[in-house]
Amino acid sequence: MKKSAIILPLIPFLGIYFIHLKNKEYSLRKDIAQVDLPIKLRLDQRKRAHIFNDFSRRREAFSRSLDSALPVKYEAPSEVLFNLPPLVPDQLLKFQKGNQFHWQVAGEFEYLGEVTARVDQGTTTKIAVKLAGDEGRLVYQKNPFRTTVRVFYEGESLAHRFFYEDGDAYAIETTVASLRCAKSDATYPVLEGFGKPRIGQKSRVNHNAKGARRAPGNGNSAATGYNGAADFQSNPGAPTVIYLDFDGEVVNDPDWSDNVINAAPAGLDASQIHAIMCAVADDYSVFDVNVTNVRAVFDATPSNRRLMCISTPTDDADPGGGGVAFGDTFRDDSVCWNFNLDAMNVATATISHEVGHTLGLDHDGRGTNEYYNGHTNGFESWAPIMGGGNGTTLFHWSRGEYNNFSQLDGGNNIATEDDYVIMSQLGIDLRADDYEDNFVDAHPIVVDEETVTLSGIMGVRAQNGVSILDTDVFRVDFRGLGLLSIYAGSQEYGSNVDLRMRLYDSSMNLLHDENPTSIRSTHYQVELQPGIYYISLTGAGAGNPNAQNPSGWTSYGATGNYQLKLSRAPLDESLALGTTKSISQLGPIPWEPQNLIAFDEQHSLQNSRTGDGQTSAFSMVSSSPSISFRYKLSTEQNFDVLRFYVDENQRGSWSGEIDWASFTLNNLGTNPKTFRWEYERDNAAAGGTNTVWIDQIVLQDEATRFSSWMADNGLSGNGSADADGDTVSDLLEYASGSSPTLFTHSPFRIDQMNQQFEFTRNRSRSDLITTLQVSDDLENWTPYASALGGRDFYFKSGVTGLSESNSADISTLRFIPDPSTSLKRFMRVQLKVIE
Repeated sequence: MKKSAIILPLIPFLGIYFIHLKNKEYSLRKDIAQVDLPIKLRLDQRKRAHIFNDFSRRREAFSRSLDSALPVKYEAPSEVLFNLPPLVPDQLLKFQKGNQFHWQVAGEFEYLGEVTARVDQGTTTKIAVKLAGDEGRLVYQKNPFRTTVRVFYEGESLAHRFFYEDGDAYAIETTVASLRCAKSDATYPVLEGFGKPRIGQKSRVNHNAKGARRAPGNGNSAATGYNGAADFQSNPGAPTVIYLDFDGEVVNDPDWSDNVINAAPAGLDASQIHAIMCAVADDYSVFDVNVTNVRAVFDATPSNRRLMCISTPTDDADPGGGGVAFGDTFRDDSVCWNFNLDAMNVATATISHEVGHTLGLDHDGRGTNEYYNGHTNGFESWAPIMGGGNGTTLFHWSRGEYNNFSQLDGGNNIATEDDYVIMSQLGIDLRADDYEDNFVDAHPIVVDEETVTLSGIMGVRAQNGVSILDTDVFRVDFRGLGLLSIYAGSQEYGSNVDLRMRLYDSSMNLLHDENPTSIRSTHYQVELQPGIYYISLTGAGAGNPNAQNPSGWTSYGATGNYQLKLSRAPLDESLALGTTKSISQLGPIPWEPQNLIAFDEQHSLQNSRTGDGQTSAFSMVSSSPSISFRYKLSTEQNFDVLRFYVDENQRGSWSGEIDWASFTLNNLGTNPKTFRWEYERDNAAAGGTNTVWIDQIVLQDEATRFSSWMADNGLSGNGSADADGDTVSDLLEYASGSSPTLFTHSPFRIDQMNQQFEFTRNRSRSDLITTLQVSDDLENWTPYASALGGRDFYFKSGVTGLSESNSADISTLRFIPDPSTSLKRFMRVQLKVIE
């Protein structure tokens, strides 16, 4: 068969050609013929390649006439006029392996070849054809939802795609790179170096490798093995599924090979698999899709609503490549591949990249670089998911909002893509909004004594073909008194979210706008009166990605899972570590208090996202002759390291995957010394989740700490007992600086005539929250003043306070009501220990 005879018009003198404009569908009208048509032609000015050279003059003449017929904005004519027969007739189903293939496309023009593979899997049939004269390869697929043919031509970048969907037929003239993950100048077959780059790992596994644990099929047979990690579902019950396979697969799919591919297991451990699952799930969290490793969930999902991505060293589908997928195949019950297994961030980016191709996305480049590898923002490096970033710490979906953006197709730069909109049109729906974006419908939260934690998704909605980024608004009923701690962010590996937090009063007046430049979470503490407040969260950008030397990112891709935590007690670094010592953050990358992972199941200190070649550290000064602490790591073994120093002497070093462990040093002397914890990441690939946690620092010179004070005095319990029988509880003795074993005067004095109240306290008790409360009935108590540790009291309107220092640490505070305010009849002091 000659290539010039592949496709010709039904009516030769009309000069009908297939032309394609991505994401838009138009109908052609020519006055010289008007007949009913069952086909829509997709037009594309940028892909108007001159394919059939032996009648190129007629083609060029038709192109000119087309240009003059259509307005500049390419508004669609009213009807189609070319009477073509069905492009992909059901009679192709008759062909079996070994048959001579004959498909008449238009009139007398046809494809000829030999059927080299046929697979009937469930309701899907796939047939592979080797074109006559070794001129290329054709793959036909039919399922109940749509029918597709892809045609590649030996040694050419040209390709064709035909498909029926929703009653319409399409004929697309395109390139190899538009049909599968490859560079824009790739020809068929795609040679090594023209696909998604392989990072690090170079070994290959032959397709006959042992160890695959599935029965033969189209990559979707029943599971007989386990996926190497605990069951994971990001969005149970979602209508669409992305199944990540790590334990080996037998793939019988003519899209990829005429032969069965025995894909070996990925060779990753459970923690690595879990980290990848979390990161990919975050990439797709704005969509109503379930990212899972549970095979039964995949098997139970309709074939047009699911996709399998196989992570394996067996690279038969793309030898030497990092990963590969066919474009717009999410609904075709196909598979895509990830061969980048050496680093978790690269594996994650490759999986999301290839799944993105199946949902219609092209590559994001910069200038003539088709796979943009990204740039740094000082504290974090960034790249687009559809680029080629290898060592970057942050990957985002992108619509080209960075300097010299390009998307190359056949060497021509094309317009940018709105990733969210395209993917939502080609297989997966955007997720419904979880929290409203306005004050009237704001989600209600009550903050009193306990920490309130909510999970959310910074999502996206589509409006008139454009993605609109999410805003989540919360109505906060603050019933405490004093400091409100607000944390918003994500500590999950691979998180995309970067949040901006705004705080408003009850009249919607802006009180504070928090958007840190060195971290992607927000942690803000503010002194507030009890009352109604509003918090709004939006995606945030960083740096200047459009500068000549780009840095950072825009808010477009800063979506995904986050947590909002509101606490009356400040969640500061010292309290998170269980120490009263002040913490000094060293450098621009701070350590953050959080309560998701902690040895004491309360709070710990965790490093912020640390980029390639970066170091994050904190320190404290103490005279303690000993120190002990707990640590946990998930880092690249031997390369990304946590180090502990006493003054400038390194006393400990750890890396890899380490669950909570203890470290102790004794005999350090009683001189003041600096303890420093430092996490350093190298300049190459990452491992684990690139995260370190520190908790439960114990120093001997912290005698003011309540638990140490109780132990030193031979006491136990929660402080409610009265060891010396003076009617003052042990906890009150601790708060006031008295002895728990000697009779002393009460720390309280009440002036009933003037309704004044005095309380003596020890300001060094920094692990206490002290609150003065009043009541009319001894049941309902209202806070009127509050203080954290040695800080000054914060007073509710109607009460003032006078403080008188009795010594360096002991002070007496007098609470004086405003004459215009009638105080309640009863008063009490509430003490809360923060361990």
